[in-house]
Amino acid sequence: RILPGLTKRLSSSEYGLGTDGLLLLSSHFVTSKELPLPPAQNEENEPLALSEGSPNREELKWHLQIFNPDGTEAEKSGNGIRIAALALLRYGATFPLCLHTKGGLVQVELLSSAQDESLGYISATTRVEMGTAVTTNDAVFPLYGPAPPCFPEGAATPHFSISSSVLPSSSPLFFEGVSLGNPHAVARAEDGLSVRVLARAVIDVGERVEHACEGRTNVQVFSLATQRAGVDDIEKSGKQKRDEKGTRQKVRAAIWERGAGHTLASGSSSCAVAVVASIRCRGGVEAEAVTEEEEWEVEMEGGTLLITLSPTSRVREGALADVKMEGDARLICCCSLPAAALLP
Repeated sequence: RILPGLTKRLSSSEYGLGTDGLLLLSSHFVTSKELPLPPAQNEENEPLALSEGSPNREELKWHLQIFNPDGTEAEKSGNGIRIAALALLRYGATFPLCLHTKGGLVQVELLSSAQDESLGYISATTRVEMGTAVTTNDAVFPLYGPAPPCFPEGAATPHFSISSSVLPSSSPLFFEGVSLGNPHAVARAEDGLSVRVLARAVIDVGERVEHACEGRTNVQVFSLATQRAGVDDIEKSGKQKRDEKGTRQKVRAAIWERGAGHTLASGSSSCAVAVVASIRCRGGVEAEAVTEEEEWEVEMEGGTLLITLSPTSRVREGALADVKMEGDARLICCCSLPAAALLP
């Protein structure tokens, strides 16, 4: 009960620091028999069981709690994980490491860092294994209106459609549900739009879409960075549309976060955008899993993240891709507050 109120006070631009929420890191030691790691294997790839006489190895287990500016707790945050990784680097943690979040376990790899003589580590670039993206249309949205153009006429496909008066075209936005341990509703706008136009669109529709499903959802509107000839014909034929093998595909996106509203950047939202962009660009009728590795640059108002989608080996209904996110976090200030300032 204390943390939600504390988060709202810290996030207030009038009475607090004006932050975008609160991250709470905690840790404890666990023994080898308690560690959530895959078992060791012998040469025949058979698991090796721990014997009763095996020495207990202690390892540090990190937990990350994420609170939105309105005091609600989020399951997962890509930006929050990268920020927490920088904080752990400053605390002396070793990498790679695992973070336990409410939305699942994530592994963090340190790619590079920068230091200052007086402040210590001031930036860190990390690669985060965000988990498996899963389609959640059935759970997130009921059936609304006609099926979107990318689906056959009369298809009973769960989606949510809504029009935005700020987009150049009058076509409605069709949102699809994706989960990476936290919920996302993602819609594709026409190609070639700027992030500023997309931001106006997500501000226009974000709150309505957020509350369109039980439990609320994060909302993203994206546009392929460049217009390409033959896109409609390729999608209608169901063939995969890709750049030359080995190149990155680029997409622009605007973000509406559940519990925070319009925000300049979001890690897990970027992952969801890349997943839906991949689905729509491959032209499938249903949300089909990726079959080969893809790289997506997701440009937002606050910066760009690199998202990698890989075929998933996890047997789970609706599984679409294993997702990795790469980006940096930078220190902007250090401060301490008296206890009295944190009390109501």
